[in-house]
Amino acid sequence: MAGIMDGLLQYRNYGGPGHSGDYLGLDPFTLEDKNREYVLLPADALDWIFFWHDVRYSIARLKGGKAEDYRLADSQLLKDLQALDAGLISQGLAEGVRS
Repeated sequence: MAGIMDGLLQYRNYGGPGHSGDYLGLDPFTLEDKNREYVLLPADALDWIFFWHDVRYSIARLKGGKAEDYRLADSQLLKDLQALDAGLISQGLAEGVRS
């Protein structure tokens, strides 16, 4: 049976549903990975936007998982994407999208 995430796109290291650096254990406050010796850094400006969205989601979970906190994280993601130069987004998507 196909899952809800099947067929959705991923971008570089942090873009896409359920795609946060391909591993778990990142502390959103210290950016340290408690399970590995390194932290997978975002690949480019667009990936940084997705990274910070993941951090905001982690903070929302730590605050109790209120819908309003997730909505604010999603709203900030949209604002950040709108502020990023469209040429950088097009270039990044051409180079970094994988399904």
